[in-house]
Amino acid sequence: MNTQPSFEQMLAQQKQLLESIVWWYIAPIFVSVMLITLGANMDDQGIIQLVTHMQLYYLIVLFGMVGIYFWNKRAAEKRFGPLLARVEQQLSELNDE
Repeated sequence: MNTQPSFEQMLAQQKQLLESIVWWYIAPIFVSVMLITLGANMDDQGIIQLVTHMQLYYLIVLFGMVGIYFWNKRAAEKRFGPLLARVEQQLSELNDE
């Protein structure tokens, strides 16, 4: 019995991996940046001093991460959407014969 995934399943998994980039790539980087910079902005009593330029920095980083997420989601659909459609079409043609 062949337990290896089909080409169609592998393409779908690659597409899913690209679409889930936020969990394995973007979120860890964003959390790391936040924790490092928040730790650098503590006073002697351990209270975080969040000045205006740091708030702007966090906002820019957040928008950048959201932009990367949607850009990657669009690229995944553009790259793997047509491939998956073509594979499904060819499989249905083979099943019809």
